Amino acid sequence: MVRHAHKRAMLWELDQSIQGIAAVDANSPALASLSGVYHNLIREWADI
Repeated sequence: MVRHAHKRAMLWELDQSIQGIAAVDANSPALASLSGVYHNLIREWADI
């Protein structure tokens, strides 16, 4: 979906951070915010 390896790497790191926060506090406001950023980046960078 995302052509550039460095962008995929950033998305992977962001996803790992999101999962780490979710494991500690699934109701964290930061979790919702970071998830939104993650999905917006995918929409921005996806080659569709």
